[in-house]
Amino acid sequence: FESGTQNLSGIAGLLAAVEFLQEQGITTLRKQVEVHLQRIIDGLQRLDGVRLFVSDALTPQGDAIAFNIEDNDPAEVGFRLDHEFGICVRVGLHCAPEAHHTLGTFPQGTVRVSPGVFTRADEIETFLDAVGKISQESTST
Repeated sequence: FESGTQNLSGIAGLLAAVEFLQEQGITTLRKQVEVHLQRIIDGLQRLDGVRLFVSDALTPQGDAIAFNIEDNDPAEVGFRLDHEFGICVRVGLHCAPEAHHTLGTFPQGTVRVSPGVFTRADEIETFLDAVGKISQESTST
C-alpha cells in the first residue's frame, strides 16, 4: 500500500502550464491558433491538387486540418514532409476509420497538420511551400 514517489516534475509542469494560460489568456491564445488555422486553410486551398477536409467554420473544426494531395499516398506525403522539409504531421486514419469511409479516404486516410500557440508564421509559410512543391511535382507528371 505504499503510495510511491509523487510525480513532482509532472506537477511542476502542470503549474507552469496553468500559469502560462493565465498570463496569456485563453481567448488570446485561441484567436492566435485560429489565425494560424485560417492561414493554412487559405494557403492549401490555393494549391492545385490539394483536397481539404475541413468544416466551413473554425469553431467546430478543432485545431487539426486534414488534406490529401491528388495521386499521392498520405503516408508518402507525411514521409516527404518529415525527411525533406523537417515538418511533422500525422497521417492515416487517425483512429477514425468510419469517418474515413464517409469521407471516401479509406483505407489510406489523410494527412493532418495541427498548428499550436507556439507555431510561428514563418513555419506556416515553410509548410505551405513544402506542400506546394509536393503538389506541383504531382500535377506536372
